[in-house]
Amino acid sequence: TNRNKLSIGVDVKSEPGAALLGRLTGTADVVLTNALPEASARLGVDWATVAARNPSACHVSVLGFGRLPPFGGRRVVDAAAQALSGQALAEGGGTEPVGCTGGLLDNGTGWLAALGAIASLYQRQRTGRVSAVEASLLNTSAFVQLLRMADPQPVDGAALDPDRWGYAVDQRLYRLADGWVCAAASDTGQHRAFEADAGVVDEDVDP
Repeated sequence: TNRNKLSIGVDVKSEPGAALLGRLTGTADVVLTNALPEASARLGVDWATVAARNPSACHVSVLGFGRLPPFGGRRVVDAAAQALSGQALAEGGGTEPVGCTGGLLDNGTGWLAALGAIASLYQRQRTGRVSAVEASLLNTSAFVQLLRMADPQPVDGAALDPDRWGYAVDQRLYRLADGWVCAAASDTGQHRAFEADAGVVDEDVDP
């Protein structure tokens, strides 16, 4: 994660450290902070301060729950964010919360924040304008489980299998005698054709 980076530790609460931070953010292409909103403002790395000092900089803020109630501005860790957002329960098929390992929300939010920064820099190159980017663990959780939260109902009445959340009706896993196969058809007709050719019988789908 930190390969090819030049790092420096700064005591931003000291006068020399705060001055150095101001100089760094005044020349940077991207200013990223994961401090809470009030802390970012106090340290001078909030969007308004950075934009006044360096109008060409992309500002990226990474938060736990964003800025809106009821949890906006609160601290959080990955496991708690999964629990509060419902993702842990969704990963357990809606019956038993299990959650995701590997810091999915921590890392996923970082990747999405980086993508937002790249998009902002591309916009700057094309138009001369930059954007303020905000990423949050809550939004990442919603992005990851969007299909589970929406639970789309096709016109033919078919529904998602409770134990196969995360796959649409025509993009899902099927258990075979010797393992599993994933069918990812782009429309219901292709899905039904696959079922007919493979001899798969989906009891949860009305013929």
